[in-house]
Amino acid sequence: MAKTHRLTNLVFDEVSSVDKGAGEGVRVVLAKRDTAAPINSTTENDPMPMTADEKTALEKQIAETVAKSLAPVVEAHKAELAKRDEEIMILKLSPELQEFRKAMSPEEKKKFDAMTAEEKAEAAKETKKRAIDKLDPEIKKRLDQADEDRKIVKALVEKDEIATFEKRAVGLGLAATDGEVLRKAYSGDAAAQTELDKRLKALTEQVKVGKVFDEFGASGSGKGDKTAYDEIVEKGAELRKTKPQLTPEQARVEVMNDPANADLMKRHNAEKVMKLSRAA
Repeated sequence: MAKTHRLTNLVFDEVSSVDKGAGEGVRVVLAKRDTAAPINSTTENDPMPMTADEKTALEKQIAETVAKSLAPVVEAHKAELAKRDEEIMILKLSPELQEFRKAMSPEEKKKFDAMTAEEKAEAAKETKKRAIDKLDPEIKKRLDQADEDRKIVKALVEKDEIATFEKRAVGLGLAATDGEVLRKAYSGDAAAQTELDKRLKALTEQVKVGKVFDEFGASGSGKGDKTAYDEIVEKGAELRKTKPQLTPEQARVEVMNDPANADLMKRHNAEKVMKLSRAA
């Protein structure tokens, strides 16, 4: 009986049909496996059932092939995730630290990214200090002067803002000292915004119930039929004696914007509200 040889793990690039085979005693059997059936099927339809070793070798080969084909996809996905993580990390940095990181080499960035928030801030501080120490004394002097100039400008701007918001507070019927609350509220100070809201609500309530006049005292209450506007006109006339260049209207506006007349403006605003409510 002729000896039978079985060839396994073959890879075919092409299968051609011929009218007459050249191999003597060669029997070639090709079969298409049903993918729904288990790999080591021993059904009657499987003419060449696989041994356990053959099955293990085939499974290993399939796993290696799949892993090899998916490797570029996996690496690309890892690279994309790493890029996203880096972008998120950069967004969490302060603008100063973002600029500081830009000048680094890839290796330096990797070390910097591994630091804690405190270590990053300290590293930036130390680097800046070393850079300043290396500066020419004249350049360093100019930078120091620039810092001082910025502080002076900031103080002047703040002073101007304070005066502006004092006038706004008076115009709203608040005290001139409430201008600072207004200024902080406009700058985004949450506590100041809450405090301002409380004061405006209290003022509105006072006007509604007519209690606002209880606070005027020496500022004009108890002066008969004289209104707050009458007093404003009188003060304007007095002001024109020292500033004759002002028109009557300009004098009244200056009186109304004077922080010293805050209580008078409260009365004036309250009188206008009361007058409008009666007319309605």
